[in-house]
Amino acid sequence: MWPPWPAFADHRGHTYRRNIAPSWRTPETSITLASLLTVRPPWTKPEIFCRGLSHRVYGTSLRDPATMSHQIANSTSYKTHQPTKVQSARPPLRLPRTKTACMSLIQQLARDHHYWTRGTVRADRVVALVTKFDTKFSILDPARTRTRARAEGRPSARLVLYRQPDTDRWLFWLLTAGRPADVRKLSESNREALYSIHDRATPLTWSDEYELRRGSRGSMTWWLQRKAANDVEAELRYLSSAHGNPRERVDDLCRAVIRARNRPMFAGVRRQVGHAIYKAQRRWANTHPNQGWPAADGPLAIMRRVRIYDDPPAVIVSA
Repeated sequence: MWPPWPAFADHRGHTYRRNIAPSWRTPETSITLASLLTVRPPWTKPEIFCRGLSHRVYGTSLRDPATMSHQIANSTSYKTHQPTKVQSARPPLRLPRTKTACMSLIQQLARDHHYWTRGTVRADRVVALVTKFDTKFSILDPARTRTRARAEGRPSARLVLYRQPDTDRWLFWLLTAGRPADVRKLSESNREALYSIHDRATPLTWSDEYELRRGSRGSMTWWLQRKAANDVEAELRYLSSAHGNPRERVDDLCRAVIRARNRPMFAGVRRQVGHAIYKAQRRWANTHPNQGWPAADGPLAIMRRVRIYDDPPAVIVSA
């Protein structure tokens, strides 16, 4: 039997019963109500539909489906609860605080971002560069969006910026993660050449000084490029054997050793600098048998986890 008082649900999902006309309990009215509920638009929620029904149809004739549908369609409560899209602003791009922090960030990203490209840009074009890469590669997506894209197999990208001291030039690196076929398709569609980190012919580089490649334990780390490593070793070897007179000053050798020891001591760089200093010490011992090593000595620093961003961080907002 038809219930004596029909139940409705409000916008909070709470059900209640309303005392309305006895015509609800007639078989003809129940058929009309059932036909209206079956043609409910698929994008509306049941509680929203019932709320509009209870507030707008009360006191009208339920025997006329056309009148009822018209009132429901023009209901204020029905229109108020339509879903709306909110256009949210893109988050800003955070900037690393130092050169070592920037190198550490690139090393962390290289664990799963295996494709890269780099370049330089003028200071007045940095915002345009960020906007362009965000349009093409969505570099400003939140971390949750990037994680979901990676789980679904879609490529994601990150942009790293660093301003060179005392210049108006910025260095940038675009790192991309994804399946090789998807990354190749993304590269071709955006006309941006992307190189593989694992290819020895195209390692990720920092100017002409450092390069990112695998270490002895298989993890990605920074190394001095061949030319830079040879220059450091040749300078120390020359200065350690140039001072034959015990009374000569050795300030140039001490400064060269300090410069080498002050480099960012990532695993690869630490290994190369330690080898260069060891060769210089042996050359000094051969040319100065009665003198001790005049420059800084002791174990080299070990790269610890560094803080990447300031608090609050420096940012660049896309246009």
